[in-house]
This record gives sequence, C-alpha cells and structure tokens, in this order.
Amino acid sequence: MTLLDMVKQDLENAKIKDWGNFVGESSGFLIIEGTEEELSNIIQKWVPFVRFEAKPFMSVDEITEIVKAWAK
Repeated sequence: MTLLDMVKQDLENAKIKDWGNFVGESSGFLIIEGTEEELSNIIQKWVPFVRFEAKPFMSVDEITEIVKAWAK
C-alpha cells in the first residue's frame, strides 16, 4: 500500500503523468515528462520498492523539429 499511496500522491501533484501495472505480470510502466535529472529525482524515492529501466522517448513534434533541422 505504501507504493500505491506514493503513486497516487505523485499523480495528484502532477509529478507523473501515468502509472500502470501489466495484467498478470509483476511489471508495469511509469510516464514522466521532464529531463533525465527530473526523472532521476522523482523515481529515486521508489527505489526500495521498484527496479527501473528508463526508456526516454520523443514526441512527434520533437521528431519533426529534428527532421526539419536535417533538411537545412
């Protein structure tokens, strides 16, 4: 329950955008918007409960800006 209380608090405070557990598995996901530094600060408190594998990704708008820069 401690972990779930922490999740609910971070969702309410908008520190995380979404959180979920994969049905039938002991793994899930966490979505955070921010820098790697911000990500590290947010998830550090969860380390006693959860092991993380961070996978940064970019939005379509961010990718569009990169492709536009290549075209110059």
